[in-house]
Amino acid sequence: MNTFLHSSANERWNRGSAELLLHPLESYTLQTAVRCRIEGFEDSVVASLDTGSSHTIIGGEHAEELLETLKGAALCGRLSCRFGEIDVWACTVKLTLINDSVHGLDMELEVEARLAPEFPLPLVIGVDGMLDHLRVALDPGVGVDDPARWYFGPVGGP
Repeated sequence: MNTFLHSSANERWNRGSAELLLHPLESYTLQTAVRCRIEGFEDSVVASLDTGSSHTIIGGEHAEELLETLKGAALCGRLSCRFGEIDVWACTVKLTLINDSVHGLDMELEVEARLAPEFPLPLVIGVDGMLDHLRVALDPGVGVDDPARWYFGPVGGP
């Protein structure tokens, strides 16, 4: 079953669900990730879920391309992270959370992100501007027949 219900109203709260990728980026300490799509790109990216990160950060080539195409990205300073201090630009971008369940839908969000071309990961989903707008549930699964999943929906309901 790929849905969660509000206990009080018995109504579905999640819009979609998808495989939760555990240990997807072996060379980094971020342990959980999901697939999503960044506005302007056809292919999905592996996005690390980081509840300890204040910001949603788009890095590498994706950040470089967005800086060239998005209007209004403003240099907002330097970010201190495990990779050192890097320049970041603030922008608003649409991210699509990809549903892989037959009972759900993709979910598009407009988020405040930091573009960081020097950042080695394509996308880190942080709290401010992203996770603070979502209801999420993480299910670690119990093996091959029951893989790890994540469930997502808007704060106000499906």
